[in-house]
Amino acid sequence: MHSKNEGRISVRFDGRGADEYAKVLPKYLNAGSLAFKGANELLSAPGPDGDKLWRYNWRFFLPHGVAMVRHRTVQLLHFPPDNVLLDVQDYLSANTTKRWEELLKKNGASRDEIGRFQNIVDIAPIALPDKDSCYLDPRPPKCAATQPTTPRSGVYPHFDNYITALLNLWLPQPDQAASRPLIAFGAPVRNWLKAVYNVDLQPLQLGEVTLLSGMKVPTLAANHPSFIWHVKDPNTPQDEQLSRAIAIMRQDLTAACWQVKMGMSPSAAPEPTLSLCRQTWSGRDKELCELSYMQVFDLSENEAQRKCGNLGPNVIRSLSDAELDTLQATLQQY
Repeated sequence: MHSKNEGRISVRFDGRGADEYAKVLPKYLNAGSLAFKGANELLSAPGPDGDKLWRYNWRFFLPHGVAMVRHRTVQLLHFPPDNVLLDVQDYLSANTTKRWEELLKKNGASRDEIGRFQNIVDIAPIALPDKDSCYLDPRPPKCAATQPTTPRSGVYPHFDNYITALLNLWLPQPDQAASRPLIAFGAPVRNWLKAVYNVDLQPLQLGEVTLLSGMKVPTLAANHPSFIWHVKDPNTPQDEQLSRAIAIMRQDLTAACWQVKMGMSPSAAPEPTLSLCRQTWSGRDKELCELSYMQVFDLSENEAQRKCGNLGPNVIRSLSDAELDTLQATLQQY
């Protein structure tokens, strides 16, 4: 409950976790004030072509509604899509978030626990349309098909203090003795980690982020959850689209597996856990095929089972990491 008194807002917390939220919420709002300061800087900053960097349809948006205490992992993402603010008013309702939720459940996270895995920090706390994501890259020409890669591709510097404040708040365990695991989604997030923490990772690579306290945070890089949808291409043969989807699906399920296992057992060793997850999703092409048909090509479960049950042994070709890297290079935000 909250009340206003001469311009001040008072909040009273009830129920489980009330004492913990009473401690963490002021720190969250302090971090939010840093984000608001960065947004105002961005709002007034001229772009390279003289236009404003902040576009007319962008909205400042903090991650209200995510689990801020007793959460198991922290997810670092690029930006929230505008529909979660303008349409459904639910931060966790984005299609990318819902897709990742399904992968977490595939790896043993219970439905009741899902919210505790999806504590989210966006490196750009701005709700905007997906098609505008290229404008988050402060380089000319805006939204060009090919742009030179820079150390901060897709990343404004205006929110660094906000992001690091939230990571320092949400990553340590309550006793401050250990860290929650961090999973970093997509190329802009990986670019930010490299620029700010000097941690350079590719999907399914492990590293460590060092907080201001000196605490070491096990960090896994992953594809952006929406990367897999971009394998759909009318100019590409269907079997090749499927092979790409299966390769990405295996990577994504492996990353989600690591997130669940590390979240459930924070003292687990990150590298052996990742190796175990690689083994877990090795040799399961039929299941990966079915999930790909359902999540990427919008088939029902029965239709996907029929499609994948009739596949010959050579239809699902193995896709190399180099081929996936090439695909990612064409879609720099993933």
